[in-house]
Amino acid sequence: MSTFLDALESALRQAAAQNRYGQEAPAAVLWTDGEKQWPPLLPLLRERLPILTLGGYDPENRTGPAIWIRCMLSRTLPEADWPEEAVPVVYLPGVSRAELRAVEECPKELKPLAELQYRGALWTQKNAKDWTIAAFLQSSDGGLGTPVTGDQATRQSLACALAELAHEDVENLRKQAPLKASFFDSLVNPDPPRNLLLWMCNPEGTRQAMSRQQWTAFVSTCKSQYAFDPEGDGELRAAELLADGKGAWGEVWQRFVDSPHQFSGLRDLLDRAQPAQLPLIVAGASVWPRSNRQREEELRKALCALKTRSTQEARETLRSLEREHGGRRECVWAALGDAPLAFALKHLTALADASEAPLSGANPEQMADKYAEKGWQVDDAMLKALAEVQSPADLEPVKAISDSVYRPWLRDVAEEFQKLVSQDGLEHPDPAASLDDPPACVCILFSDALRFDLARRLRSELEAEGLEVELGWSMASLPTVTATAKAGISPVAPLLQAGPEFSPSVESGTKVDIAVLRRLLSDHGYDILLEEDVGDPSKSAWTESGRLDALGHLEGWKLAHRVEEELRSLTSRVKNLVQAGWKEIGIVTDHGWLLLPTGLPKQDLPEHLTEVRKGRCARMKAGSETDLMTVPWRWDPTVAIAVAPGISCFVAGKEYEHGGVSLQECVVPRMSVKGTASQSVDVTIAEVRWQGLRCRVSLRGDYANLSVDLRKKAADASTSMVDQTKTAGEDGRVSLVVPDDKLTGEGAVLVLLGTGGEVVKKQGTVVGGEKNG
Repeated sequence: MSTFLDALESALRQAAAQNRYGQEAPAAVLWTDGEKQWPPLLPLLRERLPILTLGGYDPENRTGPAIWIRCMLSRTLPEADWPEEAVPVVYLPGVSRAELRAVEECPKELKPLAELQYRGALWTQKNAKDWTIAAFLQSSDGGLGTPVTGDQATRQSLACALAELAHEDVENLRKQAPLKASFFDSLVNPDPPRNLLLWMCNPEGTRQAMSRQQWTAFVSTCKSQYAFDPEGDGELRAAELLADGKGAWGEVWQRFVDSPHQFSGLRDLLDRAQPAQLPLIVAGASVWPRSNRQREEELRKALCALKTRSTQEARETLRSLEREHGGRRECVWAALGDAPLAFALKHLTALADASEAPLSGANPEQMADKYAEKGWQVDDAMLKALAEVQSPADLEPVKAISDSVYRPWLRDVAEEFQKLVSQDGLEHPDPAASLDDPPACVCILFSDALRFDLARRLRSELEAEGLEVELGWSMASLPTVTATAKAGISPVAPLLQAGPEFSPSVESGTKVDIAVLRRLLSDHGYDILLEEDVGDPSKSAWTESGRLDALGHLEGWKLAHRVEEELRSLTSRVKNLVQAGWKEIGIVTDHGWLLLPTGLPKQDLPEHLTEVRKGRCARMKAGSETDLMTVPWRWDPTVAIAVAPGISCFVAGKEYEHGGVSLQECVVPRMSVKGTASQSVDVTIAEVRWQGLRCRVSLRGDYANLSVDLRKKAADASTSMVDQTKTAGEDGRVSLVVPDDKLTGEGAVLVLLGTGGEVVKKQGTVVGGEKNG
């Protein structure tokens, strides 16, 4: 009996159970309603109970005349498809109990149903009167025992609020007693700031969506609380008052700021209403969207102007622009996506700071150590800046900084690293696991082109899920292309030898492709897990996940927009494996990559000197010579591999490429992921149901030691939306209340927490439930 509707359903079921004859179930429960108060609840009740309604013929809604109802009760019609054990309810709108009792005087159209009062059960009050809504609320004998004031205004408000009343928690109703008109009015129009904003976004549509009672209440509230008449003043006047922000309008503005996506149409209205004078200010931020767009254009021009400036001058200017524009990331128009350059500026400034200190070392390993410690942050910042922009106009200033700051750093670091590699060479990486003794309970996950900076992000994602992660690095096999390096990192690497182009082969001479590699792994004790297979956690396994390399070659700089999606997919795959029982997931990759949105520079290499050539590497023909840097091939050190100098490329027009010698291509992550004890808990979030701001959760499985929280961000306890976390009862149910009604409509994450506070499971939801508008 958690809600009014639950209580009503329960009362009707109890009426069917209280059979005075005690031998067999009643033919039906008769529900008389002389005042026709209950129809608004019929659609909701029909989802729960078999209800037959007296009225015009409408079989889809199980409504029809008396003779049709008799046929339905006899199950002579195909629509009578409710379960055998269920007792149908016959609802009689406009028919009172007294009218039905007098059989001789009963109207002719009701007589086919009159005898049901003897074969069926009646749902009436103890005094045999029809149940009214107020009586059901007040009665302690069959009702809810909740006092209601008896004035005319309360009766009218109660009738208007019935649909909303259905979802109210019974405990809350009792706390609010005695229930008055103001309480029922608040159910119909519970959120004046929200309703006002919705009306401002779409005046005509919002009015049409309101009932007469709702519109009357809305106008009255606007006049009393906001000194504004929607019918007489219009939406432009409302926009002016909102921008002014005085009195209660400040609360309306804050509501917009808290949930801007619900009211995005306000942007166009404020554009229409903006006066010629300087922007007005509310809470320290410009309320006028056009002013923000003007600032974005100023920032665009300032960034583009840095394309031809020195690197140091560009760095200093970026810091100055960050001080000037960084605050706009907190304004409401930024939340609506109208300040992409302000967001990109944050990462461009980080790029300027991270790239200022030189990156060098006495040997390749020392330089790689420095890159793994901090140098990756430069690549990460460039990628994140690109992810903030979509349009060509916004991409142009990011490209400008790429040319003035990132390109020189990338080139200088690559040239320094190549110099060290020319002197000292690179060690081949060790295989991911043993060939002859596969590690039990370990699954090796290969992810193509998981560059080191992305591995750092992936580690954060995995740790946010409560997983234990160790991250190290190794050098990739040369050249840094999949055909060479993937086989080199696999456990079967000791079985392989030189083959055609950049691929190794098996002893028979067969080229190692994906099918051959999997067969070899399988022959040596590794289960091959395809797609979402989780396999047998007591064995050893190899699986593959991720499309980073394919997306990079296909989309160039736009890979930046796909990174988060790919990392989420990898996180999900690892979680599924851990939850299936694998003790350890070893994540490996073959190579990294270079990405420049303005394109990698072209380097010439005569084709007649090479057997095969890719973007940043080429296999030289035996006996041919070149002035370019060469490195020995991983599978045959007598084969010379020419690599493009610096960050250049043998193919023109490439934004994304790999195969060469650079920290980004050669320093690859080695990750070990282990689940905590709570990670393997067998628990399921069976249901998440909202009743107003109360979230009711049902869990199944092993939930005894878990607590439940609602957060804005799953891994950040400080973003909790509730006063305290709760544990589930013995039935697996838990109820959480969001005390701040301003959060209605906001995205949230329901999280299950282990004893150490780690996130065991999560599920997205919306505060108050999914609603239109």
